[in-house]
Amino acid sequence: MISRRLTATIAIPLCAFSIAMLAMIPVAASGGLLSYGNAILREVLQPGIGLLSNWVFAVILGAVIAAQLRISGAAERLVRYTAEYAGEDRFRLGLSILIIIAVLFTTLGGLGAVILVASICLPVLFSLGIERRVAGGIFLLGLSLGGALNPTNWQGYQQILTGDSIPEALRLDLSDVIRFGVVMAGLFLLVSVFYLLRTLSSSTDSLRHITGLAAFLACLGIGAWGISGSSAATAVFLQGLHWLLSGLLILLLAMLVLRLILLFLDSPADSWTARTDNWLAAASLLLPILLLLWSASIKAVFDFSTQGLNPEEMPPAPMSIDILAALSLGIIFCALSTVTRRGKAINQLMQALFEGVQMAAPAVILLIGIGILLKATRLDAVTAVFEPMFNWLPISTPVTFVATFFLLSPLALYRGPLNLYGMGITIMGILTGAGVLHGSLIMAAFFSVGMLQGVCDPTNTHNVWIANFCKVPVNELTRLLFPWVSIIVLLGLLAGATMFHADFSGIQVLTVPPVESLVPVN
Repeated sequence: MISRRLTATIAIPLCAFSIAMLAMIPVAASGGLLSYGNAILREVLQPGIGLLSNWVFAVILGAVIAAQLRISGAAERLVRYTAEYAGEDRFRLGLSILIIIAVLFTTLGGLGAVILVASICLPVLFSLGIERRVAGGIFLLGLSLGGALNPTNWQGYQQILTGDSIPEALRLDLSDVIRFGVVMAGLFLLVSVFYLLRTLSSSTDSLRHITGLAAFLACLGIGAWGISGSSAATAVFLQGLHWLLSGLLILLLAMLVLRLILLFLDSPADSWTARTDNWLAAASLLLPILLLLWSASIKAVFDFSTQGLNPEEMPPAPMSIDILAALSLGIIFCALSTVTRRGKAINQLMQALFEGVQMAAPAVILLIGIGILLKATRLDAVTAVFEPMFNWLPISTPVTFVATFFLLSPLALYRGPLNLYGMGITIMGILTGAGVLHGSLIMAAFFSVGMLQGVCDPTNTHNVWIANFCKVPVNELTRLLFPWVSIIVLLGLLAGATMFHADFSGIQVLTVPPVESLVPVN
């Protein structure tokens, strides 16, 4: 893959079948070639194809929303308005573009979306004399910042780390993914702001901005300390967050109803209610995230209020919204936000559905291969071989966990052992199959290290396209951004070790059945 002679789409299934063929050799020795082939089909290929089905559907639904925004023109209008109101201050423009790119890629994905957004954003940055490699870095940072909040990515971690092959005590909860994703996005934004200050601001302006940023962080830290130190303050904060998210959702719903009423009464042709590229359509990007955060806040309030209760006294569990439902509601919201009196809403929705499936096809094929590889690495024979090696890794305490994954983080580049869209799925499969780490800690490690892959990996198609558009070598973008993203990785690992500190004590090393157990009993 490094030499670009073999794509990941082909290399990953080949790797899966190679592992499965080696692991099933005892079956061939005892039952013959027919049993050997049947075991590979039954244990790896057939279950592996549908293993990541929820992730596949999340990718498709996210691509449909991206197609809706492209067809309606809402994404392009959002970027142009942001650039227009940001003014000519280089730092303010860079920060505005970074944030709007991040907002767009909380739902968008794929090379097509990158080309659409970059072809609008990068010329705006070039127009103010921003160095081309710096502008490319801004786009890549914004892309991965949005990816930290992308529900499709959350779905991937949840499905991989909640399978039946994982002990229930070690499984990942969706609320943990959401909480860590939000924290990771905050850390990512913080480091990105310092990147903009270093590359776009003069020394005087940088000092002024840093002073304001330091004051903001100090207030945030004091507030967090006060909330965590008092049960009453924690309860108030959780209730306040829940009502804030509820209010935002009610506001979006009310604005949608108002738009439909005004549209079908007597809306002028140039009114925002009559345009498909209105701001409400762009807000459909945020609806899935708001719904998931709202659902997580309900669970947090419930868990906090029921602490210490006996199981017999527990009230019924509150309602929850999963990722596929949130994305589906986002599609419906966007479709209603772009309805016009010309009667083309159904045609536009059907076009978005077909386009979305077409856009998602490369990712879907890759995920099918990843599912097969994940199933192969969870075979008992594979786990038995690698379990002693992984148990030897110094990752059983917070300090060694952070140090080990930080030192190994460059292995996320070039589709390496820590790249979730490369050989990383092999490592994750063995870690989950052997029960070496709790699911929350595996998620935190790969989520953090994945930031390095998303921003700096020269084998990413979006990195290559951005480098060509900016007319700079792709490795130059890697050298520019690697130190900054390494800081993000370190902060993410520290945050994960802190947030899931209790899960270190729950790590249990599983007893793996011997290789002979794979041999069918006659």
